[in-house]
Amino acid sequence: MTRARPCTGLVLATAAVLTLGACAMGTDEPTEAELRAELAARPSIEEATAAQDEMLTEIRDAIDAAIGPQDWRREEVDSASGCRDFPGNDGMVRDSDSWIIDGGVSDQEWDLVEQAVTTVTGEHGFHPPSVIRDQPGGHTLMISRDDGAIVDLGSSTNLVLGATTGCHPRT
Repeated sequence: MTRARPCTGLVLATAAVLTLGACAMGTDEPTEAELRAELAARPSIEEATAAQDEMLTEIRDAIDAAIGPQDWRREEVDSASGCRDFPGNDGMVRDSDSWIIDGGVSDQEWDLVEQAVTTVTGEHGFHPPSVIRDQPGGHTLMISRDDGAIVDLGSSTNLVLGATTGCHPRT
C-alpha cells in the first residue's frame, strides 16, 4: 500500500499561490518600448495645451456662473520642460498661464468655487480634489488626472487658477 506524503500537496499549493500572487501584484516595470508606445498614443503637447486652455476657460465661466462675473487677470507663464516619466527627450510638460481674481473670494464663495471647479475638472477626467489648505481666509486645492495633468486653485490675497499638462509628445 502506497501512502501519500502529506506535505507534497501543501508544498505544491503554496508554490501555486505564491506564483499567482506575484503575477497579480504586477511587479514588472513597463519596458522602455511600452513607455514609448504609451507616450506616442497621447495627444501632442500642442493638442494637450489647447485642451487645457479650453478647460480653464470652462472653469472660469463656471466660477463666474457660481459667484457672479469676475474681473479675471491673466498672468503669462512661459514654462515648458521635458518629463522624466518617459525615456528619451520625446516628452514635454507645459504650464498654463495663471488666471487671477485680485482680492480673492470670500470664505462663503469658496464653497461655490470649489464645487464649480470640481464639476468641470470631473468632466475632463480629473479625480476629486485634494484639499491642501482649508482655513478661514486661505484655501488651496490640487486636482490631478491619471496622465499627470494637474489643476491648482488657491485663494487668499488673490484667487489663482493654473494648470500643468501631463507628459505629452513633442511635435
